[in-house]
Amino acid sequence: MRKNKKYVRMLSVICGVLLAGDSIEVLLLSLLGPLLMASEWNVTVNQVSILQATIFVGELLGSLTLGPLSDIYGRRPLTLAANTMIFIAGLGTAFSTSFWALVFLRVVVGIGIGGLSVSFDLLSEMTHPSARGKQMLGQQYYWTAGGLLTSLFYVMVG
Repeated sequence: MRKNKKYVRMLSVICGVLLAGDSIEVLLLSLLGPLLMASEWNVTVNQVSILQATIFVGELLGSLTLGPLSDIYGRRPLTLAANTMIFIAGLGTAFSTSFWALVFLRVVVGIGIGGLSVSFDLLSEMTHPSARGKQMLGQQYYWTAGGLLTSLFYVMVG
């Protein structure tokens, strides 16, 4: 693959948006916890804690499995698989009919998020070594932007 600036810029934005989405996923559940407790599901504080932890369990599983699989099958197919997993399971969470179905789908979303580390490997590999540190550090701004946008949206709607 040719290293060129346009490709690296595009990949940088894609990775950044994925990282912002990860930030939104993490913050969203902490903001929605009280709403779940007041919902028709009668979710307890312990269940909200379980739900919030499941995303991280999934991220751990995704990092441990999808990273090594990307070495075998390639970074691009695994990045696409991780994104597809996040999209389908994330959409499924909106239509969950029980708490435990929601927990399961959040684990699957977490596995997909854990697999997003593959896209950052690709970005790091494609970035010139002299710019790699600055490029990877700059990705953290997207995490912050995702958190800020989530909080702002919550204040505007809530």
